[in-house]
This record gives sequence, structure tokens and C-alpha cells, in this order.
Amino acid sequence: MPNETAREIFVNNLHRLMSDRRISQMDIATAMKITPSTVSDWYLGKKYPRVDTMQRLADLLEVPMSSLTLPVSDFQVREITEAEKKLLLAYRAADERAQGDALKMLLDHPRE
Repeated sequence: MPNETAREIFVNNLHRLMSDRRISQMDIATAMKITPSTVSDWYLGKKYPRVDTMQRLADLLEVPMSSLTLPVSDFQVREITEAEKKLLLAYRAADERAQGDALKMLLDHPRE
């Protein structure tokens, strides 16, 4: 949307990132030690977090703060396939050794 407000951009990005990571509002509230109603207010666009809180949220979601604050084009959102999302989620859930093994395997067998 070309005329989105900063709050609308944040809400849309928050919804997308939470969905991608399968994280709930309660998960965020618990991890950040804030009230569930505060997270709900962000999710519904009633309130907008302060910059320091936004950075904590970005850290929790493992994204740069710009992923919460800047508009994302349809191309960027649709660029990653479902299989790639599953692979990324599995990679993030794996321990450090498994991540290294997976990365080595993929880099040693590039598509020709």
C-alpha cells in the first residue's frame, strides 16, 4: 500500500513475522516480560512501541528493526517458497553443529 502509515506498516510486518515464526502474542509478552494487552494493542494497531521496545521485539524475532518499520513489497514477501521457509525454520531450531553440517552439505552440492 503506497499510503500506509508507520503504524500500519509495523502492524502488517508484525503479523507477517509472527506468522512466519509461528510465535503468538503470549509468546512475545512472556519473552519480553510485558503484558499481553500491550502486545495485543500493537497487534491491533492501537499502540506503537517505543524505539527501545521495538528493538527488543526485533531481537526476539531475530530480524533487523527495519523489518518491523519499513514497508515490504509483495515481491520480497513472496520471494521465499514454503519449502524454503520450512528449511529456514528447521535450520534455526537445530543446534550449532547441525546448522554447520547442513550449511556445508548445501554449499558442497550447488545446483548446476
